[in-house]
Amino acid sequence: MKITRIIAVGLALLALGCQADPGEKLIPAEKEKKIIDKGLEDVTFNPAVDILFIVDDSFSMDEEQTNMGVNSALFVDEIFKSRFIDYHIGVMTASPTFTGSKSFGGRLVMENGVNYVERNTPNGKSLLNSFLNVGTGSLSQEEFFSIAIMGLTPPVVDNYNKGFYRDDAHLAIIFVTDTEDQSFYSSSEFIEFLLKLKNYDRNKVHLTGALVETLTTSWCQHEDQPGGSFKIKEAINEFRGGIFELCSTDYGTGLAKAAQEIVRGVSTIYLDSLPVLNTLRVTYAGVDLPQGQKGWTYDPVANAIRISEELEIDYVGSADLKVTFESVYR
Repeated sequence: MKITRIIAVGLALLALGCQADPGEKLIPAEKEKKIIDKGLEDVTFNPAVDILFIVDDSFSMDEEQTNMGVNSALFVDEIFKSRFIDYHIGVMTASPTFTGSKSFGGRLVMENGVNYVERNTPNGKSLLNSFLNVGTGSLSQEEFFSIAIMGLTPPVVDNYNKGFYRDDAHLAIIFVTDTEDQSFYSSSEFIEFLLKLKNYDRNKVHLTGALVETLTTSWCQHEDQPGGSFKIKEAINEFRGGIFELCSTDYGTGLAKAAQEIVRGVSTIYLDSLPVLNTLRVTYAGVDLPQGQKGWTYDPVANAIRISEELEIDYVGSADLKVTFESVYR
């Protein structure tokens, strides 16, 4: 019994002796910074965007339709300016059913068997301007959210609109109307639809609207009240899009800015880790792009590569932008 107690006391004293001095600071071993090589396949980006105009073709839009022909051209010119973006541009009307509309139920406007414009479309600009001239003959209620949903999901997307929508591309929607969305979808339901469509990558959704805000004229007024497109504005604001005054004779300048934002979004590559700056390399279709104003720049705040609008390189069918770099993991 005595021997057991002596051993126990001895062990306790030994334990106390091994404890660190209360005044002594324990300094953890410094972690070694790891440099990991990122392969070409790790950061690839397809500079593609599907641009969808949804245009109100009700009788109240007669003057606005005339005004739109001039203004939409500024948007189109800005998109066409970018020489490497792979775009699809189509137009739908806000009519859910056929009642004198140029298109209905989410179907793209079609002329001569063509229902969207891409880079290799002959006379693409003039054809797109013709698409946008939807007229004003609809007797349907104006639905924008339901039209987009019908046009971007089966069966319409696989039949009438086949080829327009691409899963891996950015999606830009431009609303043109003097009224509110009259579909049964709420703005939150529409927002969720768009996010789900793009696997919750918020950076791939761009919304813009030419709406009646506060300005009204003898020929341009909101059907309900000035600034009454609350559902549409909620959806646009969710994605930080621009809203431009439909009653302004030069709202095309706003649409041109929206086009610039779309191009900027499509031309941005977000990196998944912090790069060692002097190892960054950007290529397009296997060609090294220069760093600087006429090539690419690194944005440290967004941890992203920005491709300049002044980049002098032409679109190459289905080519990817690729970024290689060494990553710093702390």
